[in-house]
Amino acid sequence: FGRRDERPITLALGFFDSVHLGHCRVLQAAAALDSGAARAAFTFRNNPASALGQKKPLIYTLEERLERFAEEGVTEVVWASLRPEFAALPAAGFLDLLKNTLCLRGLAAGEDYRFGRGAEAGAAELEAFCQKEGIPFARVPLLERTEKVSSTRIRELLKEGKIEEANELLGAPYRMSGRVRAGNAVGRKMGFETANILLSPQKLKPAPGVYATVGEVEGRFFPAVTNLGARPTVDGRSYRSETHFIGLHEDLYGKQITVRFYRRLRGIVRFDTLDELKAQIARDVEQALSIGLPR
Repeated sequence: FGRRDERPITLALGFFDSVHLGHCRVLQAAAALDSGAARAAFTFRNNPASALGQKKPLIYTLEERLERFAEEGVTEVVWASLRPEFAALPAAGFLDLLKNTLCLRGLAAGEDYRFGRGAEAGAAELEAFCQKEGIPFARVPLLERTEKVSSTRIRELLKEGKIEEANELLGAPYRMSGRVRAGNAVGRKMGFETANILLSPQKLKPAPGVYATVGEVEGRFFPAVTNLGARPTVDGRSYRSETHFIGLHEDLYGKQITVRFYRRLRGIVRFDTLDELKAQIARDVEQALSIGLPR
């Protein structure tokens, strides 16, 4: 964000990699500072962990974060790419960048927020800056339920396939969004057409299994069943995301879809024949419908 923007905003600071319940409190606190200003959130376009040489996959891609921001009432997004020159920026330089490029009517951050070269500064320095500049500031305490609400814990739960517990901390169903790519039409031959999302290599891969989901395409919602992982009965190769939209019979290739996850139904199983796989998919569909997925 390198140019002056005169639109008055209240800005929530963070990465918001999962837009979980704690993150949402920061977004709400920022919005409450000035009701006449646009509600904005800061995030990174790339994966900060990868830029710093760490192996930490994204819970949500930028595209998915933008979806969640919109659902939380955010109307403006301020983003940057974490490149070496940005990572080397001292805290004072980052604050000057905010002051000189944005029309700030308020700032909010979690009490564990860190910024500047080597994460040298935090909420205390941010509060002092706001007092000096006459900018309203909200310092938001960490949110704890039975455990601390954190992206680290959400990653653990997703990797274990504990989707319902992850959703409780997220405050909304976990999702995958992307364009549908062509597959090998095995599902169609069995009467269960599937939409395959091309996943970003930076995207976290939840535990392989079959999940009860809701698929969204062009503003329409359908109960669905999603298979995550390899397909041992068919080819057993790479990790894939394949969703069968229950009751939808149309070509989805090339369309943007979002899949929301509600429950893990079972693990991945290798069947001896496609007929056995077809019978199991029919049972998966019946089970997904029985849990009362929203439409």
